[in-house]
Amino acid sequence: MHDDARPARRLRAALLGGSIALGSLVLSGVFVRLVLDWSDSRPYEGEITETRYIVFAVIAVCIVFAGIVTAIWSTRRMLRGPTSRSGHRHTKS
Repeated sequence: MHDDARPARRLRAALLGGSIALGSLVLSGVFVRLVLDWSDSRPYEGEITETRYIVFAVIAVCIVFAGIVTAIWSTRRMLRGPTSRSGHRHTKS
C-alpha cells in the first residue's frame, strides 16, 4: 500500500464513523420530537405520563449508544484493512 493511501483510509474511516454517530443523534432527536408530540396530544395522566417520558428518554439514549458503538465498530473495521470472504485478514507472504 502506498504511504499516502493510509491517511486517506483514516480520513474515510473518520468520516464514516462521524456520519454514523451524527446520524444516530439526528435519529434520536427526530424520535424524541415525534413521540413527545404524540404524547402531548394525549391527556395528562400523572404517573403514567411521567413514566412514558422516562421510557422515551431511555429509548433515545439507546439509539445514540447503538449509533456510537456502530460508528466505532465500522471505523475500526475500515482501519484494519482488507479481509477475505471467509473473514480472515490478508497477510503478506
